[in-house]
Amino acid sequence: MPKRGPKKKPAEAHLAAGTYREDRHATIKMPVDDFPEPPDWLGEHGLNEWRRLQPILSSRGLLTEVDWMAFSLLCQAWHDYIEATQKVAAEGIIAIGGGENGSEYQAPAVGVANKAWQRVIKGCQEFGCTPSARTGIVPKGGDGSEGEGSDQKARGVVGF
Repeated sequence: MPKRGPKKKPAEAHLAAGTYREDRHATIKMPVDDFPEPPDWLGEHGLNEWRRLQPILSSRGLLTEVDWMAFSLLCQAWHDYIEATQKVAAEGIIAIGGGENGSEYQAPAVGVANKAWQRVIKGCQEFGCTPSARTGIVPKGGDGSEGEGSDQKARGVVGF
């Protein structure tokens, strides 16, 4: 049975939103300044995404040492998605069977792209990289020093 209620936020997200309480959130591991290097097995597109996202998420205090695996899997899912969509673009979404009637079916790369996209979205939600995941979270230093008005709040944790 899945856990009830909303997913727990990182302590830094509570700090940014102004909802941090020592008695509730002190056990949440706070981010570290030195995040581990990307894994050797990460594909080219995933490595590029790692290099793009890791400094942003680290500066917002959303990556800890224990996030290495989840963040690696998010980046690898992105690599898989790019590779599959490139294959679909090159070969098309329809494949033709080699049987007697040569029936058409969905190209396997389409299924791979769809699954990879689901993994990307799920990983993005874990790290606050979607609009709904950023709801209610004010950027680090969200005391008004980084900008004016609600536009700054809407940009959320990642700062897109």
